[in-house]
Amino acid sequence: MASQSVSTLKQEEQPAATVIGWQGIRCVLPPDWNLVSFSLERDSGYLRVDAPADSALTVQIRWLDAGHTQEPNSIYGYLMRFLQKRGRSNPRSTAGPDLKASLEKLLKETEKHARKEHVRFECHLKPEHIEGERRAINFSWVGGGRGQGKIWHCTQCNRVVMAQVVGLTKDHAAIASVAAKLFGTLQDHSIDGRDLWALYDLQIEVPNTFRLKEQQLYSGHLKLVFGRSGERLVVERWGLASTTLKRFTLDEWFRNQALIGLKNRQSGPLELPMGHEAVFYRFQLPIWNRIGALKSAMGKPSCAATHYAGGGWVCEATNRIYILQLFYNKRADEDLWHEVASRCRCHS
Repeated sequence: MASQSVSTLKQEEQPAATVIGWQGIRCVLPPDWNLVSFSLERDSGYLRVDAPADSALTVQIRWLDAGHTQEPNSIYGYLMRFLQKRGRSNPRSTAGPDLKASLEKLLKETEKHARKEHVRFECHLKPEHIEGERRAINFSWVGGGRGQGKIWHCTQCNRVVMAQVVGLTKDHAAIASVAAKLFGTLQDHSIDGRDLWALYDLQIEVPNTFRLKEQQLYSGHLKLVFGRSGERLVVERWGLASTTLKRFTLDEWFRNQALIGLKNRQSGPLELPMGHEAVFYRFQLPIWNRIGALKSAMGKPSCAATHYAGGGWVCEATNRIYILQLFYNKRADEDLWHEVASRCRCHS
């Protein structure tokens, strides 16, 4: 019994894995990796996640929608135009983009950097194969560093994704270990109609019909603003809850942060699945707010926000305050606030 207790304790003390979720892309990496770079676009974008401490390892993920032409003269725009051009002229276009040709183009960019450093560059491509909904090619390269990755086309979401783990030439074993974890967990589209948004210590699932409109990412404050026609969803995470709550009650803090006036309105307690009690407000929007929402919905009453739902809770385990505000159309989903709040993982 004692040995089992010690084993269980060691498991609980192990640091949590790093969960990344952005624009329909999601993956799991070893503990304490850091998201250092990302794009805001959904159709064509990238993520970069770095290993902790002094490690030179980094994960790079690039994706694009094979059905959209990208105009900018970036490597992503070039890749998209290249894929579409090959798709029109290639007899195999019904099978999707030519992955090998596009991968070779990208590896040439890596080879150029190696030549600038006057080192030999070698790359190896494995045969194209099928992985469920994907056609994929695994690859590796050495020269001015080392990389191990994969490029694939997903028939369900029509995304072309290239992901790789990059490090120093001597990091062969470490790169292989991280790549195994990356490719064992990496998803390229929404699951059950929801996108996972996971960065730093925030993890929340949002319906994939919402699109990211704004973001503010600071150490003490994370804010993501999503839009869907005339509806708006705002997710915020604040740090140092214990310090804040020395000056304010949770209800006072929320009223100060609310995006709509709450004068003469009363909150009600609401139990959340993760064990927290939230302060919660729900009411029909005043007429002047509904007029503004109708303009945002391009004059479509069926899409315009007619109601407000907002609330917040304290997570003592992480010393954070979470706030969720929703301007929604009652015809859409009156329980949407509770659904999103229930899918916010604020602690292990």
